[in-house]
Amino acid sequence: MMKRSIHWQLIISLSLGLSMAAFLAGWAIYNVAQQEANKLFDYYLQQAALFIPYRLDEDAEYSEKDLLGEDIFVEVWNPEGELIYSSSNDFTMPRYKTLGFQNVQAFDSYWRVYTTSRRGHYIQVAQPESKRDLLAKNLALRSLSPFILLIPLLLFLTGWIVRRNLRPLKQMTVAITQRNSNDLAPLSSQDQPQELVPITDALNGLLARLEQTLKAQHTFIADASHELRSPLTALKLQIQLAERAKTEPQRLQAIQKLGERIERAIYLVEQLLTLARHDMPDLEKEWVTLNNLVSYITQDYQVSAKSHQLELILELPQQPLTILANESALTILLKNLLDNAIKYTPAGGMIKVGLATNPLHIKLWVEDSGIGIPELERPYVFERFYRASNHQAAGTGLGLAIVHNIVQQLGASIQLSVPVSGKGLIVQVQFPLSLFPFCK
Repeated sequence: MMKRSIHWQLIISLSLGLSMAAFLAGWAIYNVAQQEANKLFDYYLQQAALFIPYRLDEDAEYSEKDLLGEDIFVEVWNPEGELIYSSSNDFTMPRYKTLGFQNVQAFDSYWRVYTTSRRGHYIQVAQPESKRDLLAKNLALRSLSPFILLIPLLLFLTGWIVRRNLRPLKQMTVAITQRNSNDLAPLSSQDQPQELVPITDALNGLLARLEQTLKAQHTFIADASHELRSPLTALKLQIQLAERAKTEPQRLQAIQKLGERIERAIYLVEQLLTLARHDMPDLEKEWVTLNNLVSYITQDYQVSAKSHQLELILELPQQPLTILANESALTILLKNLLDNAIKYTPAGGMIKVGLATNPLHIKLWVEDSGIGIPELERPYVFERFYRASNHQAAGTGLGLAIVHNIVQQLGASIQLSVPVSGKGLIVQVQFPLSLFPFCK
């Protein structure tokens, strides 16, 4: 299917518009010229009547020079109503007593007649309307001649002006086409038409976001390759130890250690993939009822909490709380928070999960009685692969980084604080007013 061209659309539209305007203007000029020509012919009829000598003698003879043209017919009657002069020997028109101009029909044709009275004499001047119309049309067409010649020039100028004014768009296209895939520098909007500035700004915004995404990917690849090197090296060493085992118990112990390291590597890869998936902008959003989602996930973690000798408590309000978010992202967010809480809370401790609301926010919080995070290190725990100095349990340092990325993508905010008891950690995610259903 052939693509539409703005260039040709403008030329065709403007040409049609100009042609239509030219046609209407020509039609108006033609009619005005005809009207003016008829007025001029009426004036000639009046002058023909005045051309008759002041004193008319019934016995006077008039030569052909007295006639004002072969298309003008003159007749004169004396006060007694006798015809004393006729410019034609072929026929005689009837006398029309109405003074002034009138249109009449005689001798199978239409005439324009002017009648006047001078010293009792009646003077009647007539002209065939067919000849008047022919002359009027010729004069009108002559007046349109320059106008008709001007139309092609206007069409040519239209095409030239459209091409000239679309040149900056073509220049922008060439500038973008000639760039390589690594050149994400912003386009210059200097000396650009006002209409192209918003497009340039939008492209620059897209280039900036693309550059940010590419930098994040490069950083992620560098970090992932660095973090995977250690567990893969450990796996290789563990395999070598298993191969060197001389006794069955040593071999079984080495295989057990190998399985543990494989589990850690799998968990690290899963976390890396999760981080990569939620490091991209523009998550698809839908209306999610938090009460149901939090209740379902918390129930799934009851078994894990009991296996670690922890009490997992759920505190939900009576009214359903609904926000505009990505359900999959919310699930990963809460699971990472619960994983961390279970991992860093000693046996016999307690974990609380709850929802709360105020006129401005909906809050999702997870509180534990674990070892917490030192206050000075809290600003850094959202960075990739950062682990707090007091965390001895095995981990990847990606859990809170994933949570932070999801929070940013959802337009929410996250806060870390210490419970009233002074022991443990509270992670609180606040969803703003714009995500509430009544803002839909």
